[in-house]
Amino acid sequence: MNPKTQKLTGNWAPHSFPFFANAEEILSELGRIGAFAAHQRILRSGFQTYRIKDAYAPGQYRHTPIYQEFCHPQRIQYCLHSDLFGDATNTIGFHRQNRDFSGEDVRIVELPRSHLVQAHGNAQRVSHMQSHLTRINGAVEALNQGVVVLSSNGRIAWMTTVAQRFLKTFWPDWKRRKDSLPALLGNWVHSQLQLFDDPDYAPGIHMSITIDRGQYRLLVRLVPQDNQHVLFLEKEPIDLPLDRLNPYDLTSREKDVLGWAIQGKSNPEIGQMILGASPLTIQKQFGSIYQKLGVENRSAAVATALELMRLAR
Repeated sequence: MNPKTQKLTGNWAPHSFPFFANAEEILSELGRIGAFAAHQRILRSGFQTYRIKDAYAPGQYRHTPIYQEFCHPQRIQYCLHSDLFGDATNTIGFHRQNRDFSGEDVRIVELPRSHLVQAHGNAQRVSHMQSHLTRINGAVEALNQGVVVLSSNGRIAWMTTVAQRFLKTFWPDWKRRKDSLPALLGNWVHSQLQLFDDPDYAPGIHMSITIDRGQYRLLVRLVPQDNQHVLFLEKEPIDLPLDRLNPYDLTSREKDVLGWAIQGKSNPEIGQMILGASPLTIQKQFGSIYQKLGVENRSAAVATALELMRLAR
């Protein structure tokens, strides 16, 4: 029971379940009948694992409100609690009906308590770290930059979702197996790390690589460290040689529209967000582009333009 979060839960292997539907009301009732006071009274005596009846004089427990109004109606005859933090807010409880808990039971339950406290602390630290990584991931994604953290041997330890998307875009067949990078990128990282181990090597001279795929370029920068390394990934459009379409008499605005279409922008993005034109205007310009290139739709116009620019090199 946790009066701070007002949650009262129980575990009955193999399931966890709410102990009461109205936890706030029950917690208030437990406070009224002295449940928390009883726990605090024992804890002040220096005990961490205890029987709840030990908070009272011999024979008094079964006459108390906590037993009469709570334990007995719930068919709880004997209670053993192990308090994790000494504040009665996080306890592990054991219940019996036919046999009381002995001093040996208390000692057995007390044995793993320090390990449970340590496990709880570890879980809190992991949760805090995950929350911190989530904030970092969000900040990096807002910059549209991918980050990959590598182990000392070049294996993927962690990556942002943007980084994973970039890798899948430039290497469609890549699958994150055994935490390995795509072959080309992994081989480059390996060669750079070998150079990094050379005491005469000046870091930063050869710590970046560019990879072109279609109309996009991936810029990769490696920041090596002693125990782990970081890759920064940036995706940018390649400058398209649209002037090679001059023989087709496209206007400068039509070249702009076609160039953004090649980079994957939708008609609303091209019109409203980039060029400040109405959808109808963009549609008319595409109609003119289709006619001049001798195609019937947007996809054919993009494919034809890319092919014409490649052949004109």
